[in-house]
Amino acid sequence: MIPDDLKTAVDSLALAEIVLASIRGDVKETAAIGVDFPPFRLETMRPHPVSVQSFDADGEGELPRRIQVRVKAGARLIPKGETAPEKGHTEGQKAETEFLASVETEFLVTYAERLGAHLSDEALQLFADHNVPFNVWPYWREVVHATFSRMGLPRVVIPLYRMRKVKDESVRVGDEGNVAEEPKPATQ
Repeated sequence: MIPDDLKTAVDSLALAEIVLASIRGDVKETAAIGVDFPPFRLETMRPHPVSVQSFDADGEGELPRRIQVRVKAGARLIPKGETAPEKGHTEGQKAETEFLASVETEFLVTYAERLGAHLSDEALQLFADHNVPFNVWPYWREVVHATFSRMGLPRVVIPLYRMRKVKDESVRVGDEGNVAEEPKPATQ
């Protein structure tokens, strides 16, 4: 069952804009760009919220409150023979995996709150964890595809977002630890 706070947030928030706040692309010197690019597999850091802020649009409460969520996401091309880090490794350890190329992004996603809704911090966090990654997904897919292509690398297509039910019967979206079904890895 979907929590009441989440239902209320979904009914009270309207997407205002999604902005690419930062992007970083990196190709390792050892990666042969072009025809000789080595076989690879795609590793993704699924969109996940890192902060949630709210602010009055006019400072007087006469305009809808704005909710802004900062979301990080990324993708790396890993040499095909390279093994993924074992579960239980820290994020820092995972970053040490050898990669051929990477794209890291941050998006700012802004929502307008319906006047008089006054959502709690808990409801906003639930919304950020469950809905915002789904909203960002198509923008992130396009940025990864276009950036790798502009870097002279093979085209990469991140699969469509697929939701699944979790044990408590609520539908959740977001990073690997919370929800969405992992897409099959893209390979060359």
